[in-house]
Amino acid sequence: MSISKEITRLEHSAVKLTLKMEKDEVKSQYAKILADYLKSAQIPGFRRGKVPQNVLEQKLGKALKQEVLEQIVEHTLSDLFESEDFPQENKPLPYSTPIIDGDLTLEPDSDLDFSVTYDVMPQFSVEKYQGFEITVPSVHIEQEDIDRELGIIRDRNAVVIDKTDDSPASINDVITVTYCELDETDSPITGTERKDFVFTLGSDYNPYHFDEDIVGMKKGETKVVEKQRTEEKAIKVKITVTDLKEKRLPDLNDEFAQDINEKYTTLEDLKQDIYKHLEEEIINHMKRLKINRVFEKIMEQTPIDIPESMIRIQLDAKQREFMRTQGIPSDQIPPLDDKTYQMLTELWRPGVIKTLHSGLLADSLARSLGLNVSDEEINNKLKEIAVQTNTSEEEVVNYYAQESRRKLLIDEIKERKLFDTLLVENTFNIGEKSSYFDLIGEKV
Repeated sequence: MSISKEITRLEHSAVKLTLKMEKDEVKSQYAKILADYLKSAQIPGFRRGKVPQNVLEQKLGKALKQEVLEQIVEHTLSDLFESEDFPQENKPLPYSTPIIDGDLTLEPDSDLDFSVTYDVMPQFSVEKYQGFEITVPSVHIEQEDIDRELGIIRDRNAVVIDKTDDSPASINDVITVTYCELDETDSPITGTERKDFVFTLGSDYNPYHFDEDIVGMKKGETKVVEKQRTEEKAIKVKITVTDLKEKRLPDLNDEFAQDINEKYTTLEDLKQDIYKHLEEEIINHMKRLKINRVFEKIMEQTPIDIPESMIRIQLDAKQREFMRTQGIPSDQIPPLDDKTYQMLTELWRPGVIKTLHSGLLADSLARSLGLNVSDEEINNKLKEIAVQTNTSEEEVVNYYAQESRRKLLIDEIKERKLFDTLLVENTFNIGEKSSYFDLIGEKV
């Protein structure tokens, strides 16, 4: 192929690929694509496939040249990226579409010069991952931690009963509402309606955070509230209470413990089991906290220029997940418009970048340390999953027989081995005392 190329690395892990196709190659590809086009072309006065080339060119003119040009560029790039001699580190990310720089026109009897820009996998090397001294808190279980867990169990086992029609809504009530946004004429905005949305008042589990606005409302009552969506814009939300229930909590006694699980005889048995559970939680959380702080140290010493397309696809995933938590079906999730993208960027972007940064570092470290996964390790993990999920080994093996699931399992085992290595290769000192609640609340 008579094509010369020049690769230039840009900032933000992007590449500019400049190509020069000699006129003989341009002419050859033009003729080949045009011949395929002529086979199916149909113009009045000519039978299908019998249209002369010069007639077709006269009839379609620039549109034909533009279509042929797009095919030449697409085929050329595809052949280049798939060839074994094209540098792997300069191939585009799967979700990064090469963008042509500037305007491009095709002249079959002339050279074709063009350049495209696209994102590539970031290049970096981890110089240090061991020998860090890291301080972690000393955590002990207090009575208030046990009482908090008891309260959660108690709330989970509450009896929910209807409130009378004249009873006002109170915090902790289970409430059902129908809501929508209103436009300037107080008409419902299409796409914002939600019927029979159920949540616990005070949980703030709704997209408009209107818990406090609903307190005091009665079944059948409607209210319009104004909420500040952004600094520049306030929106009106119309809310109607369609159902109202209250929770009645069970008494904390031996009978309550027995109802929770037959293995408990007394309330004290339940409390002791909660204590053991919290101990396990602390052990697991402390391990994650240590790993997180090691990665923070590594990230400080290993900056990575993360491409924008990689960040964008993660932001899109977070948006879909957020919509699902709000009860919006996946087939009704709208694409991100520019304004929404900017708003969510401010909220989610730092966390997304941190997650991508640590993930890239973990992959690089696993490769450099030669962390492989044996068949024995896979089988042991499958047995562990079977025990944890109370499922037969055969069912678990069949589930992970699918290639994509098996790959995820292997990646999980590699990650665990990497974390174990980091815990051994670094020093962790015990610092100030911290409560269980503060530890669990810390972002890891």
